Amino acid sequence: MYLSLALRRIVAVLSTCSLSAVLLAACATPPPESDADARATYDEINDPLEPLNRYVFEVNLALDKLLVRPVAEIYRGTLPQPVRDGVRNSLDNLDVPRTFVHDMLQ
Repeated sequence: MYLSLALRRIVAVLSTCSLSAVLLAACATPPPESDADARATYDEINDPLEPLNRYVFEVNLALDKLLVRPVAEIYRGTLPQPVRDGVRNSLDNLDVPRTFVHDMLQ
């Protein structure tokens, strides 16, 4: 059976993604309590701020859902495209001094 080149590429990408997901999922699993050495290593490299990071992430998602997304929808719905382009260009121009300093420091 002959597969087209595009189909072979899709199969290769999906296979690679699946294998990566399986291998990376094992990294997130803590070792059993009975393996003291592995548990000590896990506790040593485990991120102690992970609960805080997860909380901040959830707060950011909630703020995005309650505040940022509605404002963005109103902005997009009320302003015509040329006005939005002008606002974007103005904000892009504000970034030029920082880019200049960064380029000079390199």
